[in-house]
Amino acid sequence: MANYITNLLTIFGTKQEVEQVITSMKDDEAHDEKPELTLDFEKIAPTPDDKYFTEKMKAKGIKMPLSHAIVDWRYNNWGTKWNPETARYINANTISLTTANGAVIQIVKKLSTMNKKLDFQICWSDSGNRGSDQGVLRYKAGKLKYEYVPRRESLNANKLNDLIENRSIRAINRLVEGIFK
Repeated sequence: MANYITNLLTIFGTKQEVEQVITSMKDDEAHDEKPELTLDFEKIAPTPDDKYFTEKMKAKGIKMPLSHAIVDWRYNNWGTKWNPETARYINANTISLTTANGAVIQIVKKLSTMNKKLDFQICWSDSGNRGSDQGVLRYKAGKLKYEYVPRRESLNANKLNDLIENRSIRAINRLVEGIFK
């Protein structure tokens, strides 16, 4: 069973720039009538074909099911094993994503590398492990600008968890700005 991670992705830019980034991640098969977004991480970091994994495992003498190799690759390149379970707008520049077993930190870093003028902030919380896996990272041009990962089970960890689960972007930003002043 997967632990579901709440990810809040905030893109700092003009409305047009933000929409362009989100559009670049949209699933081509999705229908616009749906209230949720349907995002496809394959558009940002495509999973290599089966031949790539087979040759790599053979060269390293690794024996594992192909599906496990693909999941490992996705964790290393996406931060999660599947595309988002859900995705929806919180406001004009923030979307909420629910992912399985991991935050989408690598996707955010890749988006930041692809869109060098924009800042990208990812806030995440593991709703199944309250107070034990949450944080805030901000990237620009593929480089980490700041990182806030509170100590496990601390008051700040529980507070950040609550803010993320309630999708309180302004309160999260105030908390983080207060820490980095």
